[in-house]
Amino acid sequence: MNQVLIVLTNIPQELVPRRLTADIALGMMLFVSFVAVALANFSRPNVYGVVLHANIKLQGLGTFLRETLPIDKLSSFMLTINYFLTSSAIVYLLLRMFPTSTGFEWIVIVFLPVLLLIWTMGSLFITGWITGEGQVVREAILMKLVGAQMSGLIYFLCALIWTLNVQYSNIVLPVVIGFFVAETILRWGKSILSVLRRGVAWYYIILYFCTLEILPFYVVYQLLGKSLV
Repeated sequence: MNQVLIVLTNIPQELVPRRLTADIALGMMLFVSFVAVALANFSRPNVYGVVLHANIKLQGLGTFLRETLPIDKLSSFMLTINYFLTSSAIVYLLLRMFPTSTGFEWIVIVFLPVLLLIWTMGSLFITGWITGEGQVVREAILMKLVGAQMSGLIYFLCALIWTLNVQYSNIVLPVVIGFFVAETILRWGKSILSVLRRGVAWYYIILYFCTLEILPFYVVYQLLGKSLV
């Protein structure tokens, strides 16, 4: 009888729901990311070295990519898909650190990476179209694209480590934030140098960065702020 009472006391009074659906979604994102990265490397051997070289290249990025990693090829497409998936995984892991019930977390998880990339590239394209300097901003668009592809590779490693070893989140999160800031600053610096070499006036550059580069970060801050409250 005593043994029966001991067993009964070990039974919880209520079942705690497990977040199986969300965990499966995270696992699927990382699995598809792994497949995308593998396909990219299969389609273009040494693709990781090419992306790294493209990110530190200061001049002739368009010519370099046409010869080594054309944006219309499978390898480049897979790396871009990997960026969207791994960025969403990072946002999910971040939101999981601060559980909320606002109801639109998955909207933020899915669309935030898309918004960041499409907004920046679209803003550059529109700027070039309005000013008639499409060739000038084309290299800046390519810089953003290869920067996102490189970010996707880093985010994949970070998300994988974070998922398999939750106790490392305090280490992985600063790495993610630090790389994001470093990539952004590097891209801004290269973009400014690129357009200045082509004779673009300073006030155009300041106007662009104040309205079309800083604004997305404000939107991200608002979205994450509402999700974490």
